[in-house]
Amino acid sequence: MIHMGRFIGREKEIHDLIDMIDDPKIRSCAIIGRRRIGKTALIKELIKDMDAIYIQFIKSSSEVNLLKIASVMSDYHGKETYYENPMEFFKDLSTITKKKRIVIVFDEYPYMSDKDGVFSSITQDFIDNYIHDSFLILSGSSVKMMESEVSDYSKPLYGRVRKYYVHEMPYDSMKEFHPNLDDVDSLRLYLTTGGIPYYLDDTPAESYKDYLTRYVLEDNSILNTEGTNIINRELKNQDEIISILDAIAYGRNHIKEISDITGIERNRCSAHLAILESLNLVSKHNPMANAPRKPAIYYIKDNMLAFHFHILRMLTTKSKDPEKIYGNILPNIL
Repeated sequence: MIHMGRFIGREKEIHDLIDMIDDPKIRSCAIIGRRRIGKTALIKELIKDMDAIYIQFIKSSSEVNLLKIASVMSDYHGKETYYENPMEFFKDLSTITKKKRIVIVFDEYPYMSDKDGVFSSITQDFIDNYIHDSFLILSGSSVKMMESEVSDYSKPLYGRVRKYYVHEMPYDSMKEFHPNLDDVDSLRLYLTTGGIPYYLDDTPAESYKDYLTRYVLEDNSILNTEGTNIINRELKNQDEIISILDAIAYGRNHIKEISDITGIERNRCSAHLAILESLNLVSKHNPMANAPRKPAIYYIKDNMLAFHFHILRMLTTKSKDPEKIYGNILPNIL
């Protein structure tokens, strides 16, 4: 990820994606990963020396996004460009790909495909018939929506897009963001944030305590409500999901226990947990050799989510002073 003018980590991901672009049998891929994982920074680093067209859609109407497309293409062509509809845009793209090999990026793709009912169908037609030797990258911040776009048999892009998952960065990469921290504080920071670049970039800190008090515990700091924000951004039925996570944090790890304490019907509870598992927010403890255990024992897998539910939401003493809050949670931190 880009940090103080340099790109940290993701060497394997860059290598994998270049291999994919160079493979004549693959013409499109979907980069999938949770929010804050650094997909956009990865894509921009990947294409920085390529002939590429990068379009980032926004959460707005299809008409507004069509204006965004026209703005990007005006810059690409060096002249004012307008499109009455997406078909005209893809016709323009087809003219370009017929002449030369380029990489096209549709970032935040679901923001456009959800608002324009035919956009995915036109994208499918473009991949099938007009992409030639070029390559299309799709990406989006919602894991559920991106997987639906490319994995749902009823969707136009089914079977046409190679999936590529972006995961958390390893501990060694995390240390590069905060090289001044000692080993204990580095480990504490990793156990709190995981390898999520958004939590590590542009967050200078002299110690783990300094990081927490400035970016997590201070009212209105960037990560103060991140635990619930993770749920609100990705999922519906947030109140029920939060109740389930609270139950797990309080040691109710079996489905029956979770259902009993939350009052959520067991099948509905199982459905929520299945979604949380698919997003790598919750997982099951399995015995040695990964043999399935019955009944399943659930735990909160995502580091930042676990920190908020196991540590911050457990606080019984209310205070707005980050120093005092840190003192209260310190006994629960390794």
